[in-house]
Amino acid sequence: SDLLAYDFDLKGTQIDVSKIEPERSSLAGEADGYIHLAGRGIDPLKLSATLVAEIAVPNLADKSRASPVDIALSFSSHMDQGRAQVDRLTISSEQLAANFSTTGVVAMADRSLNATFNCNIPNLTGMLELAGIVGFQGGVTLKGGVSGSMDQPLVNLTLRGDQLAYADYRAGTIACEVRLDQDGRLHLSQFDLSHQGATIQGRGSVQVFAADYLVDPFMPMAFDMSLATLRVEDFWTQSPVKATLDGRLHLSGSVKQPRAELLLQGSDITTLAGPVGDAEIKVKFTNGLCRVDALDITRGKTAVHLSGRMQVLAPDSFQLLSDPEFELDAAGKQIEMSDYTDQVSGTIDLRAQLKGTVSDPRGTLVV
Repeated sequence: SDLLAYDFDLKGTQIDVSKIEPERSSLAGEADGYIHLAGRGIDPLKLSATLVAEIAVPNLADKSRASPVDIALSFSSHMDQGRAQVDRLTISSEQLAANFSTTGVVAMADRSLNATFNCNIPNLTGMLELAGIVGFQGGVTLKGGVSGSMDQPLVNLTLRGDQLAYADYRAGTIACEVRLDQDGRLHLSQFDLSHQGATIQGRGSVQVFAADYLVDPFMPMAFDMSLATLRVEDFWTQSPVKATLDGRLHLSGSVKQPRAELLLQGSDITTLAGPVGDAEIKVKFTNGLCRVDALDITRGKTAVHLSGRMQVLAPDSFQLLSDPEFELDAAGKQIEMSDYTDQVSGTIDLRAQLKGTVSDPRGTLVV
């Protein structure tokens, strides 16, 4: 088999792409291509071969897109004595100003690998319309690499997005870095989002794989996120709630048994029903139990305090309870009715205590 030599050339012209998957794809256009394969041998550890491909699809169109685009693919690789190398793989479109490129090498003898890629899509709208997806705006750049061995690879990814939006939602600018180390731990070393003066930052890690690169059954994790001066209406233009949010979130434990602590502050909160005021909530979640240590709402002279707990999940599991138990305490002092409505004036104090289950609550209310 090592003496077998081959040399093939394959050419295609005016290949109708709409016939490839006529029931699933709405793409239309004609492709021209050229493929060259030459080498000797068929044993992957001994053969020597070269593969080259050039494919062009001018005027590729989709029914949801007004104007067609040109797509070009260029590929070159060779293999020798169990070492496979991608010298070039590029996919580009001049009209969309988009391109994807990668190079890499894999050695079968020692199972080592080293590859990098770069993807630049400055116009998400035009690119996704080709797949029949509409509504996205902005641009993204994605870079990454894989190294080490096939048994314990090192992976790194860097993402940047600019002026990102979908329909009525806005995300602004995003910078994100993720890496997988040789111990099987996935690190989020950077997540920074900024838009209209607001910032969201996140850092953390999770143990995805254990020994021998088997999936860790618990996936221990640690994650911290903070947000500052986030105006809800800047991120969701049709939001029924307007407010400025600040807060922080801490996650620990494991994916199977997470623990969470949340502090969230909202100012100038307004709903469709009217103004609410300022609010601050402190929440802890452990072993399926959600505990609200404090929810304080203030507006003018009005002050309302709530606290309570609810067993959302069955202990030591991810099973959602159908009728969870809860306790709730609420107290309000000098609630000025004119702060919330023009129809009623005066002040009230109230005290409420509720407990039981969602389907069978019991309690008292004193006004």
